[in-house]
Amino acid sequence: MRANPWLETIRSGGTAIGGWISNSSTINAEVMGTAGFDYVVIDTQHGAIDYSGMLPMLQVLSIGASTPMVRVPSCDLGHIGKALDAGARAVIVPMVNDRASCEQALSFTRYAPDGERSYGPTRAVLVEGDDYFDFAGDQISVIPMIETREAMNNVDDILSAPGIEAIYVGPNDLSISLGIKPNTTDPRLDEAMLEIVAGCRRHGVVPGVHASAALCDKRMDQGFGMITVRQSGSGNPWVPGSNATSEPAGTGPSSAGCLPPELIDVTTMVSRFGPAKAGIEGLCTGSSTRRSSFPVGVMRTTDQPYTHATQ
Repeated sequence: MRANPWLETIRSGGTAIGGWISNSSTINAEVMGTAGFDYVVIDTQHGAIDYSGMLPMLQVLSIGASTPMVRVPSCDLGHIGKALDAGARAVIVPMVNDRASCEQALSFTRYAPDGERSYGPTRAVLVEGDDYFDFAGDQISVIPMIETREAMNNVDDILSAPGIEAIYVGPNDLSISLGIKPNTTDPRLDEAMLEIVAGCRRHGVVPGVHASAALCDKRMDQGFGMITVRQSGSGNPWVPGSNATSEPAGTGPSSAGCLPPELIDVTTMVSRFGPAKAGIEGLCTGSSTRRSSFPVGVMRTTDQPYTHATQ
């Protein structure tokens, strides 16, 4: 199988930086896939993407080296199997509220005798190689989302499930479950997120979350090891630069993947940046080399042209 930058990074104790795509655009997928992220997520839960849109986007992501992921609509054997067979290396599963649903999600990603996944990696074997079956158990991941009060009450049971290496916090659903209006700043949400991070530390699991460029350092200092970078100050992820709501930075998906293709100047994209703290700080502190108009804040200098990062 091909290299897996996201998995290699979190297993080595590094911080993985990712992008998020919420609309069906192969141009956006190409831009995001070659920007140097450790992973890129295609959102088929809340994003405007179905299977016919997801498949070509996964194909385009193969141009770059980022680990391709899919957030599936639900914990469903069909949804998870289709995403993996199409070439996703990890699935993010929403609304995992207890250990039983976590173990079920994991079983949907594993072949017998370890799980229930049906064998038919139609595209995955083409892009990953004939050894796909041999390494799928180690290289294919499920990332459960902890985003309700019930899940928080069961956090130790969920995090102790064998085979779970990372989880993802859903801030808006978690806010609603805690009685907090979504897209608003409330210290109770931060407290809940820190409680989840503490649980992850107890069980050796990597916590993931969305964050604006301005919030990257804070989330990293809080202990998040998987950070999806999004545009700062965008109240509506479907409208570039919108401040239509009071959404705090870092609570929604990356608006980079929601930009219409015609608004993306591909030549402003840059070569790879590392997942180390120094790279994140350069991303977050408003370096003069960063184009403020670029939605995910990737740095670029004039001597760093856009290139396809292949591996």
